[in-house]
Amino acid sequence: MPCPSFLIEHDRGLVLFDTGVSPRGLANPEEYFPHLAERFQLERRPDLGVDYQIRGLGLRLEDVKYVVPSHLHFDHAGGLYLFPGSTFIVGEGEIEHAYMNSSGPYFLLDDISPTRSFRWIEIGGDLDLFGDGSVSILFSPGHTPGSLALFVRLPDRNFILSGDSCHYPAEVQLGAARSPGADAPRATRSLQRLILLRDTWDAYFWIGHDMGQWQEWPHAPASI
Repeated sequence: MPCPSFLIEHDRGLVLFDTGVSPRGLANPEEYFPHLAERFQLERRPDLGVDYQIRGLGLRLEDVKYVVPSHLHFDHAGGLYLFPGSTFIVGEGEIEHAYMNSSGPYFLLDDISPTRSFRWIEIGGDLDLFGDGSVSILFSPGHTPGSLALFVRLPDRNFILSGDSCHYPAEVQLGAARSPGADAPRATRSLQRLILLRDTWDAYFWIGHDMGQWQEWPHAPASI
């Protein structure tokens, strides 16, 4: 199961959507998250870390202006600590929920606590980040209280990066979110809204954890 991060280039700055599993955890998964490493059989390769990937593009971590975690589960928020100079945009209620549930299994205090002094902006609705329609943050609660998705308009195509609003294509086909532990009715409303935006905005709907879609598109250092 892939855990992708997405780097969007804009004239006014780089935007990073999700930061994947912690590079510290990739170096030593049995120590950093022993139960999760065993359960999910995490691949321990430092070159899979978001820091390695960004530097491999010839960029610096300091070049990232905005970090947008879809939510704060360990497989999306593990690299947050790498970007102390960035502005973080998070869904309303997500930070409080993460700290209240940091005893596990999916929110890890070691991922979140190093970012206490960072600049966090909490949003309770959609946000056109640059005011030009190119990058829009979509408030999509349900999987967690502050879950977010991201709409990206490229010169030749559009994408909705769905975060964990769903995990499988069947959920999109049926319009029903079935993530374990989620607020299912709220998650389904968010998913149905994203499906509508996919249709009306003519966008490709990217399911982050789907292996089929992961294999369909190029990965860094290539770009879309």
